[in-house]
Amino acid sequence: MSIRLRIALWTASIMLISLLALSAGVYYTMSRNLHEDLDARLRSVYDQYRRSETTVVRTDSAGNITAVFPPRPDSPRQRVGSRFFYAPCATASTVNA
Repeated sequence: MSIRLRIALWTASIMLISLLALSAGVYYTMSRNLHEDLDARLRSVYDQYRRSETTVVRTDSAGNITAVFPPRPDSPRQRVGSRFFYAPCATASTVNA
């Protein structure tokens, strides 16, 4: 095996290992950041539902969501911000299971 071929194989191997390590690092970082962002957005939506007087969120004893009831269409509408919501018959924001 010639020295040129050995140097080319070593260089290609080092580049391949470097590229794989970089790819794994980018994948892990992006995956973690996307999951954290998704969790934060879902938590924000969950908190908005819990604070809203128009929806009822049922949780279990550990605080996990078991059911979300949307506003009732037969309730009168009320404006909150730039959106309309239906006012509930009873103003309960959380119903514990």
